[in-house]
Amino acid sequence: MFEIASTPELQKKIKNLEEYYPPEVCHEINHFLEILKQDGHLSKTNFYDINTNEISGLYCNIFYKPCLEQKKVLLIDIKMKAADIFRQRFVIEDDWDDKNCIDSIPQYDKPQKIIEAISLIHQGITNSYELGYELGHRGKKDEYISRHGQYVKHALIALKLIHVTRQGNKRLTELTQKGRLIAEAPNKDLQVRFLIEAMLSYPPIW
Repeated sequence: MFEIASTPELQKKIKNLEEYYPPEVCHEINHFLEILKQDGHLSKTNFYDINTNEISGLYCNIFYKPCLEQKKVLLIDIKMKAADIFRQRFVIEDDWDDKNCIDSIPQYDKPQKIIEAISLIHQGITNSYELGYELGHRGKKDEYISRHGQYVKHALIALKLIHVTRQGNKRLTELTQKGRLIAEAPNKDLQVRFLIEAMLSYPPIW
């Protein structure tokens, strides 16, 4: 058996994995730590540098130094593969060119306000002033309230949750299929999940 040594900070994380890492990462870390405790080394590892080995898992990378003579393994760091975890958990569009992903980043509020705005649009409230007012924005002038309604519309368009078309002199605001999924979801948890998927499919956030 080999002793697993590390810094106090990393040791604290190892003893409370569930507090610091999602379930799939905890499972993977435990799996690799058991091998290191038994053998002091993993046969299929990358040489990160002269003295350090890297275990590349599905959800995390573990960096360590084997001290076979001392029957110790020095754990240096554990890094999550956040992008791979997100891909596993959520349906994400990822077919853009990252070099061209930042076009414009709209200004708006907390994600919960976006969900509220989707519900309001689903109820037929699409006018920028009415939308801003129903979302709780106030101002000395009507245009200030309308501006907040426009802000949320810009955010919803960027996230592909609404589309706006012209019909004569009027603009028609409608929910997309993704927007309707959020509006018609049976509970808040599902609404949040659909919003996360929409946000992760927005290149600047990804």
